[in-house]
Amino acid sequence: MQRIFYLGMPKTGTKSFGSFLENLGYERQSHLWLPNVVIHNNWQEILRRIEKTGKCVFDDTPWHAFYRQINDRFPESKFVFHEREEMNWLDSYTMHEVDSLAKIFLQGKLNKAKRDVLSTIFGAPTIIGNVSKYLAAYREHSKQVRKFFAGSDRFLEVDLFHDPNVSSKICEFIGYKGKFPEQMVWNNKKQQRYQNSNYNPWVKLRNDAKNLFG
Repeated sequence: MQRIFYLGMPKTGTKSFGSFLENLGYERQSHLWLPNVVIHNNWQEILRRIEKTGKCVFDDTPWHAFYRQINDRFPESKFVFHEREEMNWLDSYTMHEVDSLAKIFLQGKLNKAKRDVLSTIFGAPTIIGNVSKYLAAYREHSKQVRKFFAGSDRFLEVDLFHDPNVSSKICEFIGYKGKFPEQMVWNNKKQQRYQNSNYNPWVKLRNDAKNLFG
């Protein structure tokens, strides 16, 4: 079985990439919060989970963090990577956290598993107040991925947001033989909402808090 792994970090188009291949008929496994696996670098469990799912497309955390072991264990696999422009990535990640901050913290429903995983990957459980740590981890991941796969014909780096031919490149790379799909349309509705309206995330956060406490 050929498995396809997306190695971009969270908020680099992980869900869009997975959904694209899912629409082509590939079975997909998105993120799983596995704190004990990630914290203790239990790559054996990661490989076991990959085999157990029986699926062939993997995107988001924790798969992107174990590409070395995955490459060795599944030599038929292919890897796709996209590094989103840094400021856009920071904006997207921050907006994502601001949008969910009220319900996560004010309702007392902080997901400990997610917190522990993010702390291991980025050095802190949230990007808010820790931008330098998140950016450093983001840069280091890109650097190590490119270094590891340099010259490999099982690795494809793409530009998901600006290359009009990105879908055809991905299909050719993975050997897709079915009906050719329409080109990817990357529509970050959340980012458009911030850019094209008077929407203020901090006002939303304040209003969410008021709603929670009446």
